Amino acid sequence: AYPSPRAQISFLMKCEKYTLVEYTSSLKEGAAKSGLDGWRKHMPGVKNSVQVVEFRKHMTIMDSIPEMLMQNPGRIKAGEKATISKASGSTVTDINQLLKRFDEAKMLHGWVQKRAAMGKPLPQTMADVMKMAMEPDSGFSKKQKIK
Repeated sequence: AYPSPRAQISFLMKCEKYTLVEYTSSLKEGAAKSGLDGWRKHMPGVKNSVQVVEFRKHMTIMDSIPEMLMQNPGRIKAGEKATISKASGSTVTDINQLLKRFDEAKMLHGWVQKRAAMGKPLPQTMADVMKMAMEPDSGFSKKQKIK
């Protein structure tokens, strides 16, 4: 359900600002390209796979987030999480998990933008991302590399 690393890097290069709106768009595009919006979702084992269940849960949560907070996810605090939780039928833990994934994607967005601005090569695979992130002048802090 999640986009391929190459598609994600390409998408990140196009975005000047990265909010939950762009994150949602990226996930929906990945689902469409992988066939989850089409006939593949009816194949045995696909509908209830961990990845598909998580994807659908995240989509339900994002559909419950007001537009102002989608544009400014940093404003999602405990009260907003409780409201979103009730509206989406999910837990605050689920919302925190979604926001953690978003933060990782946002960090990757900033890193890709910096690499492109410095004229450095961009990763094409997840192995490239991991290798480039470990370079001494990668732009990731030691703390980020450990995660």
